[in-house]
Amino acid sequence: MRLAVVADDLTGALDASAPFAQRGARTVLALAASGATPDDADVVAFDTRSRHLAAPQAAAAVAACVLRLAPGVRVLKKIDSTLRGPVVAEIRAAAHAAGDAVDDILIAPAVPEHGRIVRAGRVLVNGQALERTEYARDARSPAFVGNLCAALAPYVARMPDCADASDMLAIARSAGPRTLLVGAAGLARALAAAWSGPGRPQNRAPCASVLAVIGSRAQAASRQLAALRRARQEQAVLAAPESLGEPDAIAADLGMAAAREMQEGAHDSLLLTGGDTARAVLAALGIDRLDIDGEILPGIPVATACWRGRRLAVATKAGGFGGDDALIRAIDALTSGR
Repeated sequence: MRLAVVADDLTGALDASAPFAQRGARTVLALAASGATPDDADVVAFDTRSRHLAAPQAAAAVAACVLRLAPGVRVLKKIDSTLRGPVVAEIRAAAHAAGDAVDDILIAPAVPEHGRIVRAGRVLVNGQALERTEYARDARSPAFVGNLCAALAPYVARMPDCADASDMLAIARSAGPRTLLVGAAGLARALAAAWSGPGRPQNRAPCASVLAVIGSRAQAASRQLAALRRARQEQAVLAAPESLGEPDAIAADLGMAAAREMQEGAHDSLLLTGGDTARAVLAALGIDRLDIDGEILPGIPVATACWRGRRLAVATKAGGFGGDDALIRAIDALTSGR
């Protein structure tokens, strides 16, 4: 293993590892914390399921994950691009667990292609200050809106300005060998470009039938679901109810509904929106490992799972990303084999 991606949720783990698979690295997502990973994997992603935990529990989950790594394995601590969850506690835990292997911390949460940039140490979302966005008001895991580098003292941390892909590539190349890497999919994409060769074309067989499971309540996800239902009335879709409810219970219900639909239907692929939803669906199906193939579209990773003795394509999308046609385009990419 050359790199460990330690993410706080499932879609984040996939988002941050898919760029390496896209460039030829053998990349695996281990869903079970104690599960075995292949000896020859170049990149292994872990989901600590810690975004919605209290800070002490989140820190413990991250530390346990980092401590199990072999000496010399580089760590990319994947955080939400809008700084949701206990990001300070998780970054501190990763740095502490890495010990003498870390001299400084490089933080790069920007994903410029999705409107997330960094200016003067602050995250902007589509030109709006993070504290003015829906992410700062997230009922479950609101964004951290303070000075992140100051909050990590006495660790030496920096969060450079980033407005585009060229900025991010320069940031990735500035990391030293003993730098703890902290960021989102934008940093992962730049690291993959800096460390690896050119991207390789996807050679996937077209999927015959896609089951879409939409659990995210982000405004973008709601618009995408509405657009999908208008354009593809025949599409198999399971979605979270519009009424408010306990998030974990809603995700578990979606997971069980998806398992029933998979058992009764003839679907050979899944499109999952929202990290909690994706985790619940895979748990209900008994899937504990994904072999990551790359991306079907920018920001939409695809992986292969083994389910009931057959191959199952699994694509995931973070709820807050993409245009209104994102789900339609993702389904088209799965069914065309692109």
